[in-house]
Amino acid sequence: MAASVDEKSSGSESQLHDPISLDKVKEAASALVDYVKKKGSKNLLGEAGVKIGLQLEFKKAPKAKNKCIKIPLPHELATATTDVCLFVKDVDPSKREYDDTVRFFKNLLAEKGVTCVTTIIPVKSLKTEYKQFEAKRHLSNMYDVYLADARVAGIMPKMLGKHFYGRRKHPIQVDLLSGNLSKEIDNVINNTRLHLTGRGTSCQAHVAHLDMTVDQIADNAFAAANCLAEKIPGGPDNVQSFYLTSHGVPSLPLFLSTAPGDKVVLPIRKKVVIEDEPEDVTTVVGAKVMVTRRYDVVLVPNGQNAEDIKKRMERKPNRKRKHIKVTIEPVPVYKKVKKTEMSKSKLTIVKQPKKSKKSST
Repeated sequence: MAASVDEKSSGSESQLHDPISLDKVKEAASALVDYVKKKGSKNLLGEAGVKIGLQLEFKKAPKAKNKCIKIPLPHELATATTDVCLFVKDVDPSKREYDDTVRFFKNLLAEKGVTCVTTIIPVKSLKTEYKQFEAKRHLSNMYDVYLADARVAGIMPKMLGKHFYGRRKHPIQVDLLSGNLSKEIDNVINNTRLHLTGRGTSCQAHVAHLDMTVDQIADNAFAAANCLAEKIPGGPDNVQSFYLTSHGVPSLPLFLSTAPGDKVVLPIRKKVVIEDEPEDVTTVVGAKVMVTRRYDVVLVPNGQNAEDIKKRMERKPNRKRKHIKVTIEPVPVYKKVKKTEMSKSKLTIVKQPKKSKKSST
């Protein structure tokens, strides 16, 4: 089974504005569906909503870590069997029970017309029922999509751990205080995302499932490929290849680039420099205190320019730390004396010979 491949000519230096052709994506999608039907696997055909992914290969690995790229899709990913879990903030953190929190957010979702959420888990429930290692692993396998209230999204990595973030099951942030909550949750569930970890040249995004038609699969893959070509670090020139993949199916190439990656320019992250500014100090009258980047504490008298003090501190050479040598003396060893050699005392002290080189720490 072979799908046609669109190659970029090696002499072309133009950007990849249209990386793949829609007709060739349809050929690959049709070949993928035909392969699954001919294979006749019960695991693939009997399970609803088997995922189809778009695999992207970079020419240069992006340096961005934990970056999320949102990918809008023309056809919905959610099905009738999609299970959605929502992590919410506690209504009253002082209470031990969290039934009121679950009841409150169920009523809120019903008022806003949201019917796709299967389970609501408050933060207090995560701390008590899902604190153990095995409980977190089991929770990560229970649902298809995980959502998190924007007010508690910052503490989710610490509470969920590697079972979610190591397996790229990041809870997607939603604003439960939004005026159009139903539309926001539908956009989150029916669209997809690509997570860049900065640890390799390959990544994959979920773009379709086998319950879709060939045209729907091709439309989603085509839209995702064009979106990624523009949003990835380095732009379209950093695209090495696109593949259409699924579980138990050989990867089908959609695009291959033969151009070298020498001219790919990755964005440079700018370092934020915190300026040293003097602040008031209560222990000294008529002066301010300033902490430099070298962690030196400097007093700035009133009326004196802080910039002059900064320049004088920068001209000073780096202070070398004094290394203190600690000499370890040999420890006496106590030996039992044999009965034949026993004299008045039963124990005698035998000192170890001194070493030529003294050890230092």
